[in-house]
Order: sequence, then C-alpha cells, then structure tokens
Amino acid sequence: MTNKLYRLPESCDFSMAQNSSTSSHDCSPQLLDSTINPFVGILINAPEEIIWTKDPVTGEYISGKPRLMVSGVVKLKYSYMGFNGNFSIKTLLVAVNKKTAKSYDGKMIFPDFLPQPKKKFKADIFPITGLSEISLNSPVANYFNIDLIENLGIPIDDATYIVYAILGEFKSNALTIKTKVK
Repeated sequence: MTNKLYRLPESCDFSMAQNSSTSSHDCSPQLLDSTINPFVGILINAPEEIIWTKDPVTGEYISGKPRLMVSGVVKLKYSYMGFNGNFSIKTLLVAVNKKTAKSYDGKMIFPDFLPQPKKKFKADIFPITGLSEISLNSPVANYFNIDLIENLGIPIDDATYIVYAILGEFKSNALTIKTKVK
C-alpha cells in the first residue's frame, strides 16, 4: 500500500526480520522522502495471511518454530514522553482475534544475554547535553520487529486477527492477518 508519505511493501519476505530487533528490512514500512516527510506516528506492516504446518520440521521455520512477524516504524518528537527518541522498546503491539474477541499484547523481548533497558532513561545513556529545543522537538524514526507468537503468545491456530501498535496517544494503522494450520 502506498500513500504520499509512506509505503507498506506487499511482496516481501517477513521471515528475514529478526524478532525484537530495531533494524529495518525489505518489509518495514518505508517513509518516503524522510528528510522533509511530515509524517508523525506509528506504521506497521505484516503478511495478510500465513499458513503453518501441524508438525513443523526443523529447518522449515527459522529456529525450528513457527513465527508471525510484524515490522513497524515509530516517528515521533525526540522528547516525546521523555523516551529520548527510543520508542521501539516502549511500543505495545496488540492482536485481537476477530471471532473470539480475545486480545493479546506485548513488546519487544530482549534475549537473556543482553541487559534489559533501564526503566528511566538517564542523560548518560542518551546524552541530551547540547541539544537545542529544535533538536528535542525534531521527529526521529525507530524501527521494530515483533513476533506475535513469541512476544504476544498468540496460538498456532486458524484465526483472523486485527493487529495494531500503540504508544502514548498514537495508534498505528490496523492490519488484518489470517492464520491457517494445514
């Protein structure tokens, strides 16, 4: 889907996304002409449909297990909510099963070998010394990749989900994702 401010790639390989990473890839929402782009908010992209097998064979899935990746970008003022431009770890992803209305939510999960981010960001982590008021109010973009199975705990089952992301007062576009087991 293309808009004047962004593009959501349609024919791409979501399996290339690494869970809980802040890297952009071919499936990440693309902000067009980002130097002067007035877009502020959250965008997500995901496959419209995913088919899982009942008995996954090691090698069929990355890490031998099924995944359902959602890739996104958050572009907000650097100083928004005191996060100092570090929005991807605070963005909450929500998936609602259309049939049952059961909702699942979660954020990026960091591997055990990486330190968990501090709850409050201190100036020594993201120095703001010397930043002007213009810099603090300038939008910055963060990318994120989240696995709905690992991070949100959605079941491997036939279902249709409405998926969106939220951070503070901002809500992303909503996507419909169908999952099937065969």
